Amino acid sequence: PAPDGPPGVAVGAADGSLWVGGLAGAAALGGGGGPPAAGPVEPAVPWLGARLHEAGVNDLSVHPSWGRREGRLLVATAGDDQQIGILALAFDARPGGGIEARLLASRRLAHAHASSVRALCWASDRLLSVGLDRRLRVWALREAAAGDGDSACPELLEAAPAHVTLCTEPTAIAVAAPPAPGPSGAGQSWPLACAGRGVELAALLPDGREGGGGGGGAPAPGSAIAPEAG
Repeated sequence: PAPDGPPGVAVGAADGSLWVGGLAGAAALGGGGGPPAAGPVEPAVPWLGARLHEAGVNDLSVHPSWGRREGRLLVATAGDDQQIGILALAFDARPGGGIEARLLASRRLAHAHASSVRALCWASDRLLSVGLDRRLRVWALREAAAGDGDSACPELLEAAPAHVTLCTEPTAIAVAAPPAPGPSGAGQSWPLACAGRGVELAALLPDGREGGGGGGGAPAPGSAIAPEAG
């Protein structure tokens, strides 16, 4: 939850729930900054559990920067129920030691895909999701209105036309940070790979144009997916 806090783990379950916990044997993993110690790692200590889906959780991804300074995390989940879940979590230190986790707010995006949502990952402030419907979708974050009861959790809005994947039965997606822009402004797209029955390489283009947007920043509204040649 914080750079100087104990290591933790988030796990999605077959009943549609998400569990977050801390590793009791943090020292065994080098949690204090030193090398890992020998010996077995102790089981996770449960901090929080919440059910967000009506079927199993296939994947989850933690936003790389949202709320970190305030001890918060934004977690996205991919469900077998065709929905994407968003959870805003807060972490506080207990007076006697340890961590207390709280669910600030959560949202579910119904019918995010026409079939099971298999995988997702963050590209800065853009969330990429892929489903068994062979659609690769791009979502943008929007802060909720102040009067919204779940205002602590941002909303998801579709930010690009859905891309039909070349690989069938996609089950995994990974994205890399864009390389440093060259003198001509090139190299500002986000390389990504989608895997299922085959592997497809593509790129997330900022502002829907090759070389558009700011180098290294979040893709701008109107992002697009472009398949890689070859």
